[in-house]
Amino acid sequence: MKKTYFGFEASKRYIIITFGSFLLLFGSIYALIAYEQWYFTALFILSVIINLLWFIGSYSIIKTRIELGENTLRAAYHIWYEGFKATIDSKLIFDEISYKKMKSVEVVEVPIEINHTSTKALKIEVNDSYTLLLLLDRLNQEKSDELIRCVKKNAGDAQD
Repeated sequence: MKKTYFGFEASKRYIIITFGSFLLLFGSIYALIAYEQWYFTALFILSVIINLLWFIGSYSIIKTRIELGENTLRAAYHIWYEGFKATIDSKLIFDEISYKKMKSVEVVEVPIEINHTSTKALKIEVNDSYTLLLLLDRLNQEKSDELIRCVKKNAGDAQD
């Protein structure tokens, strides 16, 4: 089974902005070499900064996606406790969990304190030691239902 990813998808806007930032970088390199003016140096430095920030932002978005592997689920989790609310200060744990270690998987509604709404989340109990919460607020209804179905199926198959 190949890995399946949920969350980040490169849209046309993302691809155009990425391509444009690289064109700016290469254009400023060409102008700096060809004309050797001080403002082309400033343009080059600015384009390097823009590309670095874009790379850091893209990398962080890609790292927070949900990855379903053959034997593992890798995602950004929260530690679940009674009365959990998702806030801006909620800490994330990036972990890869084997389906064999999942004792139970259930869908719960979690309140989001920032905009006073609630979202679906997967509550995953791991080997009677701790419980993790995987928020599904970044996914649309179809994707979240597919993810829930896949995780429950894989966790159930691993327990058998």
